[in-house]
Amino acid sequence: MIQFDLTSSRILWAFTLILALFLIFWLFRNRRNNYYTKTIKNILSILRVSAIIIFILILLDIKINFARDKQVKPEIAFLWDLSESMFQADSSYNVRNILNSRSYRNIAKKVNISHISEMQIPRIVSETQLKNSLLKETISDNGKLLRFAEEQARFKELILVSDGRSYLGEPLESIHLTDGLKVHVIGIGEKITAGLPILRSVNFPEYIMQGDSIRLSWLLQNSGDKNMNSEVFIRRDGKEVFRERVLISAQRMLVFEQTFPSANEGISDWKWFIESKNEDIEIGTKNIYIHPSALRVLCYANPPDQDIAMASTVLLTSDRYQVYNIDEWKTQFPENNPDLVIQTWHSEDAKRIYPNTPAILFLRDKRASYQTSSELKLNIIQPYVYFVSDISENARFWTQLPPIQVAHYSGKEKLVMKTSKGDPVILEDFSKGKMIINASGLWRWNLAGYEKDWNGIYRHMIEEMVETLIRRNRKNYIALDEKIYMGIAY
Repeated sequence: MIQFDLTSSRILWAFTLILALFLIFWLFRNRRNNYYTKTIKNILSILRVSAIIIFILILLDIKINFARDKQVKPEIAFLWDLSESMFQADSSYNVRNILNSRSYRNIAKKVNISHISEMQIPRIVSETQLKNSLLKETISDNGKLLRFAEEQARFKELILVSDGRSYLGEPLESIHLTDGLKVHVIGIGEKITAGLPILRSVNFPEYIMQGDSIRLSWLLQNSGDKNMNSEVFIRRDGKEVFRERVLISAQRMLVFEQTFPSANEGISDWKWFIESKNEDIEIGTKNIYIHPSALRVLCYANPPDQDIAMASTVLLTSDRYQVYNIDEWKTQFPENNPDLVIQTWHSEDAKRIYPNTPAILFLRDKRASYQTSSELKLNIIQPYVYFVSDISENARFWTQLPPIQVAHYSGKEKLVMKTSKGDPVILEDFSKGKMIINASGLWRWNLAGYEKDWNGIYRHMIEEMVETLIRRNRKNYIALDEKIYMGIAY
């Protein structure tokens, strides 16, 4: 594309126009001269016209820009579930089959394709590396693949290849990606057998601890044209815990609700069956994680910190929490991660000691100058800062607490609480499993509350922060049949 930029004034243009008319008159007058042959006249005319054009361009300072449009292909990413369950879902499944398919090759001609695999620590791999990959991962965590792809900030569309089984991680239904980022799913697994009911909407409690009864609801859909009269039963960890004969009309659904006894700590495997022609046919499965009867919290500070010590003291008084220091934890549970970590932290100087574990981080910056603040304001309402039901009364309490020391922090996490000057005090980022307290001296709130109407506000804040973080970063196992999985929307 050619673009002309005219930069000269109107006076100069007028002068140039007069000069051009004179030169044209001069050019025609010279062509009437019969002294030169016709050939010589033509050559001289071309040279003179070229010289006139060059002179005018220089005089008027006309800029001619040549721009070449380059067609940039959009970028998409394939997200690969390489868990062992992929082979169980479809024994013929092979990554090479997709990469060598005509559909994949047609896509590759129109877009630039990247491949992301390894769900625990996602990374971008080449096609060659992908073809040589084995289905060896024991647990699926498609949420990490989706989050990693989103962080790259260059993909327009994502294509997730997964069977949806043995899923552990951020619940898929709670993942909200950047606006405009589309997700497509290639479901791997056997097709649903005709005539069998479809298991949908399996709902367990958000967080289950050992000793808790389990309230479960689910839905069976009869998508056929005939009524279904069969026995449905559930096996938990191989043992039958539910059986009922059901009648579901054609093209109808039936909702079930049942309370089950508590389960032991660890992964609990639930499978739904339908009895058809004296044969037990599995129609769905879901795994859940049963947490210990008490939350195991690791408190860590180096050097020792009064805020960490006070948080530890508060949690120790409740039977719901088991609190450990770093030496106790590594001695008793050297191979395990705690349920939650409370530690001093700095993005450069003091990293998270368990990066994949939910954490409450007390920011400590040796280079920052801390400012004293005694009046705090809520930016949003969260359970841990919602001390009383009356909103105005609740806001008043946060202005009466002993002063704290607040540092300058410019993180991108969601702001929950700030000082009257706007400096952040509490921030949260549930996608990365963390809350940040950008202040020191909060421990005074627990000591100064005696006989005050806000007494207990510190305990409420610490305990609710732990509960909120645990709930929002709970472990979930999700299994979806092919029909549901193919239609899932993120």
